[in-house]
Amino acid sequence: MKRTGKRSPILGIIAGILMIVGIGLLLLSHLIPQPQPPPSAAMPFPPMQPSPTWDTLPTRIPATPTPTPTPVIAAAAAPLAEFQAAMLRGELDAAQEAWETALSLAPHESVIWREGARLSLAQDNLLAAEARIRQAARLDARDALVWALWGELLLRQDAPEAAEQAYRMAEALDPTLARDLFFERWRAARRGAHIEQQAVLADAYARAYPDDPLADYYRASVMIAAGDFNGAIARLVAVLRDNPAAPGVLWYTLGEAYAARGAHHEAAQVFEVAASRLAQGDASLALASDNPLRDLNLRLARAYLDSGRCADAEAMLRRLTTTLPETAPWLRAAIICQTPTPTLTPWIIDPP
Repeated sequence: MKRTGKRSPILGIIAGILMIVGIGLLLLSHLIPQPQPPPSAAMPFPPMQPSPTWDTLPTRIPATPTPTPTPVIAAAAAPLAEFQAAMLRGELDAAQEAWETALSLAPHESVIWREGARLSLAQDNLLAAEARIRQAARLDARDALVWALWGELLLRQDAPEAAEQAYRMAEALDPTLARDLFFERWRAARRGAHIEQQAVLADAYARAYPDDPLADYYRASVMIAAGDFNGAIARLVAVLRDNPAAPGVLWYTLGEAYAARGAHHEAAQVFEVAASRLAQGDASLALASDNPLRDLNLRLARAYLDSGRCADAEAMLRRLTTTLPETAPWLRAAIICQTPTPTLTPWIIDPP
């Protein structure tokens, strides 16, 4: 479905920061800052690979999404349960109908507006999602899931720094969300090129799971972001030499490091491995890209072209240009590089 209401990045960031500050003020009279445990003690999450059976956070339904029931919420419990079941099945029209029924029964309950925002995000209707999130926050600024959904909205509005603030607020209100929000916070830090925050998350993951190969992915990503391409290559090569069956995102990230270093032949080889993993259903590439199939194809085509494998580049780019017309100059370059350069032969005399 076509996205509606997309804002410019600058307006999204300003709006995100202003609304976080505004709603945050509502919490001051209720929240007393408590000392937080170190990241390693507050991360009870398993090794992270996005599941191919779930969408991003807005379409996940918590096991117990409703706060302590009130008489009004109890009256809307049946349509709310129908809404949640329809969302899990991906039946958005049925979810819309059930949500409207629940809203008519409990129009002043935060949870109803929060779930309406979840629906709007699933429908890619950002304007409606923002209005519903704001209303949910007015009714209950302490609902951590409202802040989590707000983070997703801000990320879609190209405001990754404000999204990170919203995710941090959600985790502060409900530390048990750390497992679900780790991937979302990583997305926000990566999209915003926030190296310091990426490093914090990578260190926390490595302390919690030092033997998990994905810990090396996070660390290598920070190295690449900081320009340490050789360090990233050394770390990833060591891991993949011992464990070639590691998640495909490690091969993809190694390709990024090789390409940035100018080792295009090696980049092409490891991108090919990443492509085979993606074709086999490896979902881990979602850690490094919001659109793994598109980005991997672009990187592989570029690596083919830069390494002189022009026929391979042409074959791939002929497919890509149908959906990505901006790659047309690459296709022309791939065709030209296969054309033999004429050899000057001054000793051959043209006939009169």
